[in-house]
Amino acid sequence: MPDRTGATCPRCGYDLRGAVESWETVCPLTGTCTECGLTLSWAEVLCPAKFEPQWCVEFIRRRRRFPLAAVSTFARSWWPFGFWSALKMSMALRWRRLLLYGASLLVALSFGYVAMRAMVAVRVRYQLQQELTDYKRTFQKDAANFQRWMASSKDRLDPAQLWQMNKQLQWMQAQANVPSGVNHSYAEAIAEAVLTPWSSTSSGTITWAGTSDPYPGPRELYTVKLADSGIRWLDRRETAITRRWVLLAGWLWLLLPLSFVVLPVSRRRAKVRWAHLGRVTAYGSFVFFSLLLASLLLRAIGVMWESGQGGSFAAVHLFWRWVPIPMLMVWWWAATSRYLYLPHGWAVVGLLSVLCALLFLAAVILLVPWLLFV
Repeated sequence: MPDRTGATCPRCGYDLRGAVESWETVCPLTGTCTECGLTLSWAEVLCPAKFEPQWCVEFIRRRRRFPLAAVSTFARSWWPFGFWSALKMSMALRWRRLLLYGASLLVALSFGYVAMRAMVAVRVRYQLQQELTDYKRTFQKDAANFQRWMASSKDRLDPAQLWQMNKQLQWMQAQANVPSGVNHSYAEAIAEAVLTPWSSTSSGTITWAGTSDPYPGPRELYTVKLADSGIRWLDRRETAITRRWVLLAGWLWLLLPLSFVVLPVSRRRAKVRWAHLGRVTAYGSFVFFSLLLASLLLRAIGVMWESGQGGSFAAVHLFWRWVPIPMLMVWWWAATSRYLYLPHGWAVVGLLSVLCALLFLAAVILLVPWLLFV
């Protein structure tokens, strides 16, 4: 049986029990909210649970299936219009599920970060050991070639030259036989890279040619690997440009829902509630999660297999410059049109985005003006 005690407008929250009680012989399929004018589907208003999408983290009935629902919710987020067509304002808002969804995205991102740092640590540790092995092999090969040359040229050398060359041969053989190695296990290298990525020192050492040098700290692992592969970071100016776009995207994600405060007439007519805007913002975090995960993957590819110009590292900067803001705008366009039922959703989102960008520019000029000139 439908729950008539909970008959409220999904958009403005107006009590619709009076309209329900007026039914005598026929239950209409659709109706209109007398407060905000929203066209209603009475089935969705009276029995919202029957229409709740089971792929969504908010409405999954069995808790043990939450991980699968989180994956499904994230995958469907890539088609915003279909996503917001399936979710209705009549569906109860479950903040705990939304917070758990956000936490699950952070956990997945942390696993990706740990995997990427571990790959870099293993690669650098293996690379340094290979360099020491190649160093010893080079001296062994040079000493053997030099010894053969001395044997073939012995009759043409005077005693002084022969003595001097014997001394050089002994030095080369000593270099080839001197103990060398990396006094830092793979497990220790991974633990340092993951747990103390900001540290510039390491507990390990590198022994070679009779000397001992410190093992590169976790903060220097990228520098070691990229320098040996011939890959260069983008210059300071390019990095600063990317940083500005990232800050603007984060500002837009946080401020765009708040900017609806400048539309009092439209909000009053549509009866848009702040809780609905909060739901759109919470699900919109998938944009940054996707880009961060893609950045980790591209960095891992660049460190493990790439050499030369470092195209994957340049791709990370291009993604952060040109992808997040259009994704956020399309996301809010779909939510405004299909979920909040505001007319001219694309125009609303466009104008509010311009307003947020202007506020961002003003905040940067007043608080951190140096960011514009780096």
